[in-house]
This record gives sequence, structure tokens and C-alpha cells, in this order.
Amino acid sequence: MRWRCARWFAKPCRWRSARGIGSQWQGSASTLPAANRSTRLAAPPTSIASSVTTDAAFGALVVGAAQGIRFGTCEEMGRAIAEADSLVRPDWPAWKRVSLEWARSRWYLRQGRMEDAIAAALRQSTISEQGGSELGKHYALSSVIAIELHLGRVEVGLARARSSIHRLEAIGGEAGAGHLWLQVLGAEAVLGNVDAAVAAGRTAYALLLCEGDELQVFWGLALCAALRGRLDDAGRILGYAESVLARAGTIDESPLTTISRRLAPLLDAGLGVDVQARLRAEGAAMRETDAVRLALGDAG
Repeated sequence: MRWRCARWFAKPCRWRSARGIGSQWQGSASTLPAANRSTRLAAPPTSIASSVTTDAAFGALVVGAAQGIRFGTCEEMGRAIAEADSLVRPDWPAWKRVSLEWARSRWYLRQGRMEDAIAAALRQSTISEQGGSELGKHYALSSVIAIELHLGRVEVGLARARSSIHRLEAIGGEAGAGHLWLQVLGAEAVLGNVDAAVAAGRTAYALLLCEGDELQVFWGLALCAALRGRLDDAGRILGYAESVLARAGTIDESPLTTISRRLAPLLDAGLGVDVQARLRAEGAAMRETDAVRLALGDAG
């Protein structure tokens, strides 16, 4: 059996390629669905555990399950998690066990089981802390915060995000705060604090660029543009980001709906359906550098 995700797992987390922005979304489209689909093979002789080492199998299954939120189905994610769970050994260190809770949280999120998703992300954070990884603790909390924003607990999520960022800065771990700054962007934008949101977006973009996950800032920045009365630009920003998703064949992630619930009425109230379609098409045709400048408010 071929398990291409196992080869991916050994690579750095930065997935950018010559195609440019958002290649975490682009570069994985051909790999992760195949990895997830392979978990549907139920016959024991073809189990992934029999073809690669247990460690590599576990890593591939967890990554396949976690990225299934973008490229797979709930069933594929669940199968991968169940098989990964069966491979866990009690003597494994915390850093290895914690990744399963990360995948489990994303699986619950995909199903709309928000409280279960928060519980899994909190377990991820606790295991990281107990294992001596304060960076891992705060990285896991970014998942908790994203779900809190989705549930409308915006002030709570914002306070938690800024607290984690301050702690990471204090211990020299600010480079790992990209997803926390992403949540600050979303929270401040939903609260209408546009200047603070854009400032957070700039920081999030710079940090997430190193992880290949920078595409996520565009939805929050589109909301900021709309709140500033730049509805045309907001439509173009969305068009660009959505075109990246379309080319990759991914599905929208649930955390984005918090911003969408605020943004969609603004666009619908100020722009007709035909105009929105035209603006999205214009955004889809933009070059990466121009889309970034527009989203960050640097376009002349």
C-alpha cells in the first residue's frame, strides 16, 4: 500500500512552493485525500501498520486526519483517528500523544461538535504543558480560541489569545504565535476594532507565511476592508482567497463562518449579486503580491 502522507510527514511544515501563497492549501490536495482514502481499506493484511513502522504510521494517520478538515470527509477523518488511537503505546512521550488530540479536535469541529472540539484542544494543551512544552500549550490554545470565536465568545477568546501571545513573547516563543494573532485578527474585526484587527493581521500574515498557512488571514482582512467602506476591495480579497481554495479542491473550515456571518450581510447590503460576482472574478485573477497589498491596505 502506498501511504504518501507518511513521506509528507517527514518534511518541514512549510508547504510553500513555486506556486506561491497558500501552498499549504494547494500542495496537499493531491496527497492527503489519498492518505485518508487508504484508511478505508479494512482488510488486516493491507493495514498501514503492516507496511511501515508504527511511529511513521501513527504520524501519517494523525496528519491525514487533521488535514482531512480541508481535504477529506468526516468518515475518513474518523477512520484515521481510530487507527492511530490503536497504535498509541503508553510509553510514548507527551509530544507524540498530543498530536492525536489535535486531530481529534479538528474532527469534532468538522462535525459541528464544538464543545467536544474545545475539550480535545484543552487536552492537547494540558498534555503539552505536562510534557514540558509551553509553546505546545499555547499553540493548542489557538484552537480553543478559534472555536470560542465561532460560538460567539469573542471577548473571552480575545482575552485568552492576547494572554497567550504575551506569555510567548516573554519566553521568546513569539515566532510560534501566528495562529494566535490570527484569532486576534478575527476577534477584533468582529468587534469592529478595525485598526487593531489589521495590525494583528499583518503580524499573523508574517508569522503564518513561515508555516504556509497565511491564506487564513484574508477572510478577516476582507471584513476589515468592508468595515472601512471598501466593499469593492473586500469582494476582490474574498475572490482571491476563494480561488486558492477552489484550485486546491478544499472545503471551507468552520472557524471562518464567524467572520462570514458578519461579512456577508455587509456585502449583500452594499453590492448587488452581479457586482459581487464580478469583484470575486477580478480578485481571482489577481497576482499574489497585489492581493496581499490589497488585503493589508497597502494598495495605491
